[in-house]
Amino acid sequence: MLYRLAPLSFVFLLLFLPDQPSADHVYDQSPYVHFCRAEYFKYDEGQVKCNWAGSFDFACEIKRPNRIPIEEGSLLREPEDVGECSDGERVLKIVHY
Repeated sequence: MLYRLAPLSFVFLLLFLPDQPSADHVYDQSPYVHFCRAEYFKYDEGQVKCNWAGSFDFACEIKRPNRIPIEEGSLLREPEDVGECSDGERVLKIVHY
């Protein structure tokens, strides 16, 4: 009797096992968008340094560069000038991985 149930239990396992991520899903990460003041943006030995901020307004408030760089190769495009702060300093938008 048990030998008749074995194929059914195998089908049950196939239907209800969680999906395993494939190798293609490793690279499905969305890019990050950060803003920074143009005065702090600089390339330095393969790294990009700036006062990274999650929003335009916050980039205007941060008056010092961040110590955490990103790799220059992770930039998806050149920084884009998106406006200026109330003090006249230009703000850049950076899209990167």
